[in-house]
Amino acid sequence: MAWAAGCGEGPVVEEDAAGEDAGASREEDARASRDDASLDATVAHDGAVLRDAARPDGAVLLDASASSDASSDVALAVDATVLDAWDGPDTAPEEMDAATSVDDASRPDAAVTVDAATVSIDACVPRCTGRECGPDGCGGTCAPGCSGGALCAGDGTCGPAPPPVRDLALGDQHACAVRADRTVVCWGRNTFANLGDRTTTDRAAPVSVIGPFDVILGDATEVAAGNGFSCARQSSGEVRCWGANDAGQLGDGSGVAMGSIPTRVLGLPSPSLELVLGDAFGCARVAGAVYCWGSNTDGQLGDGSTTDRARPVAVRLLDDATSLAAGAGHACAIRATGTVACWGDNASGALGDGTTIDRHTPTPVPGITDAIELAAGRTHTCARHRDGHLSCWGSSLHGQLGDGTTTSRLAPTRVTGITDAITLGLGRDHSCAITRTGAVWCWGWGDALQLGDGTRTTRLVATPTRITSGAISVRGGRDATCVRTTSGGVQCWGDAVHGQRGDGTTSTHATAVSAVLVDRDVVAVATGHDHSCGLRASGAIECWGDNAFAQLGDGTQETPIGVVDVLGIVDAVEIGAGYRHTCARRTGGTVRCWGSGLHGQLGTGDLANRATPDTDVVGLTDATQIAIGWSVGCALRASGAVVCWGRGSDGELGNGVASDAMAPVPVTGVADATQIAVGGDPSHDHACARRATGAIVCWGTAIGGLGDGATSSRATPVTVSGLADALEVSAGGSHSCARRPTGAVLCWGLGIGGQIGDGSWMTRPTPVSVSGVADAASLALGGDRSCARRRDGSVACWGDASPFGTLGHGALTDSNLPVAALGVSATTQLAVSPITTLTGHACAARLDAPPLCWGDDQRGQLGIEEPPVSNVLGLP
Repeated sequence: MAWAAGCGEGPVVEEDAAGEDAGASREEDARASRDDASLDATVAHDGAVLRDAARPDGAVLLDASASSDASSDVALAVDATVLDAWDGPDTAPEEMDAATSVDDASRPDAAVTVDAATVSIDACVPRCTGRECGPDGCGGTCAPGCSGGALCAGDGTCGPAPPPVRDLALGDQHACAVRADRTVVCWGRNTFANLGDRTTTDRAAPVSVIGPFDVILGDATEVAAGNGFSCARQSSGEVRCWGANDAGQLGDGSGVAMGSIPTRVLGLPSPSLELVLGDAFGCARVAGAVYCWGSNTDGQLGDGSTTDRARPVAVRLLDDATSLAAGAGHACAIRATGTVACWGDNASGALGDGTTIDRHTPTPVPGITDAIELAAGRTHTCARHRDGHLSCWGSSLHGQLGDGTTTSRLAPTRVTGITDAITLGLGRDHSCAITRTGAVWCWGWGDALQLGDGTRTTRLVATPTRITSGAISVRGGRDATCVRTTSGGVQCWGDAVHGQRGDGTTSTHATAVSAVLVDRDVVAVATGHDHSCGLRASGAIECWGDNAFAQLGDGTQETPIGVVDVLGIVDAVEIGAGYRHTCARRTGGTVRCWGSGLHGQLGTGDLANRATPDTDVVGLTDATQIAIGWSVGCALRASGAVVCWGRGSDGELGNGVASDAMAPVPVTGVADATQIAVGGDPSHDHACARRATGAIVCWGTAIGGLGDGATSSRATPVTVSGLADALEVSAGGSHSCARRPTGAVLCWGLGIGGQIGDGSWMTRPTPVSVSGVADAASLALGGDRSCARRRDGSVACWGDASPFGTLGHGALTDSNLPVAALGVSATTQLAVSPITTLTGHACAARLDAPPLCWGDDQRGQLGIEEPPVSNVLGLP
């Protein structure tokens, strides 16, 4: 299937027998070092800390202030933050821990003698393991250099260059490669053991596939990747598969739901010549015949039925196939005549036969007689013709057919601008081709950088990537793309949430990172579903992240690679963000919103979307505060009255009527509010207001209740029980929290994610105390999580952290008690995105520094820099 069809950590290096002996020797040296009392305390060299015994991992810290030994050409200057990047299961083989340090007498220029103990510290080791050494070979000067393409080994010595890659495949969110030594490595998402390393742990760098008897899988000539499973074809023609098997896609007839060991596909009549995988099925070409196995819901096995098959069955009416391609639920073959036949799912026209009727046996694609290569995406297909031009058919919702439109085609249409293609590869909803010069061109959906042009822009015609030469094959996944180069290496770009770029990084940041693309004078932040905005001290606004609904306010719907300025507002004093819209309060008390207006949440009197903030919220000229939820906006007026607009089907507007409002309506019975909050999720919103007395009232729908002991929706405000001295209220997806004058926090509502913070996973219909927070200075809630900014500027969060580390505590695990957001300090304001589960991020404003953000960064919502192209670690 074509998708579902710098410096960093070193990969796990497979060694020969001699390497294993050397590794054992180093391990013995390491044990000896642990016993050396001289290494138990902090070790100093010229006043610079080299090892901090207080660190639980005992890692050597090389401070940037450390000076080099006069006799050494290696400057001992590696900032301690380098070590932080090593945290995780795939740490470099040598972590510069004193326990793993060795005495390398042959390299005195790279050693530091401390208390008669010699600790080998080579600047190349922690930063360049698995990389080429030499001047600037790893972003700095590494010595001694390695020549002839050799790489730094874990002990600082030069090792042999890794074997080049001979085949490459991308699945839904993982990738695999066959190396020249015929071993297989995989990286990315590993939920179903589809990486073949006997775990279900995602890998951001390649790991070896382990075959039967704990031996590295070898003798592979081709690899293919599907949605949660992988297969390799061996030189004998035998096919072995591993990973998900819920539809029999492993082809071994076992019926087990998942297989972590590569098992042989049973029943192929003779050696296979080609292998392709779809979403949950596989096909192999045997001479001119084709055999398929796995899911058959749409007839993608081509045997005339819709019955799943746990062993291969012959595709009917096909005995002269010369090449194959598989999409999510369809497959195609080039016949000896140069014609093309397809079968399976045809709902979007992916079979190219002029209809949308599923076909359970091969059906000709009219008009093609000279095809020499095929590729398939989720619901589209492309062919390379003998003269180098391309034609595509099927879904074009994101422009993936490359004809300049988003019109789906039931028959082949010519790709614009490509006339000399030498190969092609399709992702889920994007397409790529390599031209004769070795340049890569891509088109289609680009929201996750998968087009390789350095933007998140969807392209309707072929667009050049950052790869301008040297590419020999290209493969697309769900939201990523990889190419194999003439050097035998692999380069990838796009989403990395599961590590599918293979560069040692992910789009998940479970600890805070500085939003380096954002200006230092941002005084307040707002976080929407997949976008963020910052209010500058000048009153201007800048936004970053997803812009599919024009929620960034720059006049486009193109998702930028960095930060854009909101047009037309220079006097904002407050900002707020919802699902796909953003609002700002201006100095005079007016409010403007932009983005999606589906439910009237822009407050402009209509349901129109707006790409810029060009229209005031109707009739609102005295707002003193705004609060923005999923699809609802509210404002506090100077009089103490509250008005709301947007989605109102569950009473979210508080006016006693269960209907949407395109302009503000007054909340019933509230005339003395001093502060407001709105929260919600895709199906409903709720709002709360603090009254002058310190009491809290809430209205709308929150699954766990509005705090009055009941769990029903309320179209008018109800008073939260037992809370008469609140200073602040904040609202999440289906829960709310309040801050008392003492700094204590109470929460109520849905608690299954731990978002109540009382140490339970229970829903609380009335307020209960959050454990361990007695000094809160402000609150921010979103989705299924809660955060408090403490008086010292640090942040504590609790609730749902998965799958992106939205609590900021360095892990993906949920917590029903407050945990510290690591590295977050000196904050002045805090915002948490409204989304429940699946995604989520948070940002905190700071004085004279860019904001800190953590959580999901799939759409650039953290404001950090992403590499335009990444080298897969451990490959040439």
